[in-house]
Amino acid sequence: MGGMHNMYFENIDPIQHILQTKEEDSPAKVWKHKISIAKIDNGLNEY
Repeated sequence: MGGMHNMYFENIDPIQHILQTKEEDSPAKVWKHKISIAKIDNGLNEY
């Protein structure tokens, strides 16, 4: 592993609390993540 890693934020939805990324580097050409955050209880969040 190593080298340059690029991360692009394709979408940031502040209403639904969702981030969508497109990432790329030499070993893994392209991969995407869809990350959401939700309140659970007592100050806890689900990621």
